[in-house]
Amino acid sequence: MGIRDATKTMLAQALDDLLKTTPLQKVSVKSLCEQCGAERQTFYYHFKDILDVIEWTYEIDLVETAKKCSEMRDIQASIKMFADEIVKHYPEMRRLLSSKYRTETEMILLRSLRKFFGLIIKAKYSDIDYNETQKKFIVDFFVCGMVAYFIEHCFSSQATDTETFSKEIYKLVISRINNKGSD
Repeated sequence: MGIRDATKTMLAQALDDLLKTTPLQKVSVKSLCEQCGAERQTFYYHFKDILDVIEWTYEIDLVETAKKCSEMRDIQASIKMFADEIVKHYPEMRRLLSSKYRTETEMILLRSLRKFFGLIIKAKYSDIDYNETQKKFIVDFFVCGMVAYFIEHCFSSQATDTETFSKEIYKLVISRINNKGSD
């Protein structure tokens, strides 16, 4: 990890620590810098605002998981691994979705899931007989549904069953791609 990434990680960890005791709306760049001993100038060199720190953190965690998942042979297991990673972030998601950053949080989830399924399709189904518009539509359609699913379950008192989730997504999405010829 380079110095740049180490500094970004330090700022992200400080934000995570702050969010355990402070609502997101009350976190400022000043309070974040005081938390980790960084200068405001350092913060703005790496991030444009607090939300940028959050997006970077999700990007690092979820894209890294997506890369690992795309290398797995078992697609259903890779979907479960990715769902487990999202569920792991439910506490942060609840705070963000309950803040003024709800729309931005939803967009972060959409982009992350889109990257995940884009990597899966590229790694496992690069030769399928769909044009780019069709692939994009399939991914967007299912990603929007999954984001709604995770948002609803994020606030539910019932635990998310990622095993069932991955099985159903596999049947809906992957079987649709595999059975393209039967349209």
